[in-house]
Amino acid sequence: PRPRPPVIPQPADGAISLRAADAEIFGGHLALLAGAHPHLGCWTSLDSWPLWRVRLHRAGTYRLEVEYAIPAHRQGTSVEIELGDQRIPFLAGNTGGWGEYVRADAGLVTLSAHDELPVRVLPKSIPVGAVMNLRAVHLTPAAV
Repeated sequence: PRPRPPVIPQPADGAISLRAADAEIFGGHLALLAGAHPHLGCWTSLDSWPLWRVRLHRAGTYRLEVEYAIPAHRQGTSVEIELGDQRIPFLAGNTGGWGEYVRADAGLVTLSAHDELPVRVLPKSIPVGAVMNLRAVHLTPAAV
């Protein structure tokens, strides 16, 4: 088993990228796939999910984005991005293929400072066999 990843610190510019290689994986149907651009794939169960722990020192409103890939015949997966006690719904649309990644907007979220904010991507429905290939979840301070 992989060791538990460390808490991810927030950089000075406030933007946080939660990359696949830094996730703690729960469940037996999700794997870190290495390569030039590591991603989480082989994700075929509602009982599997990635977790990141973030040290968030800057409270405020953030743009939430999901960097993922899924072909047309597998689109329609519904997930919730859980940030502490908040859950943001996200529907995975066609990106053009398993290797065609997009960075899609999941909305705005207001967060308070945390020493260890848990962030999970929880699948809610898998209409056709697999959730998605997930490269990263991004939090960027929003201009208010």
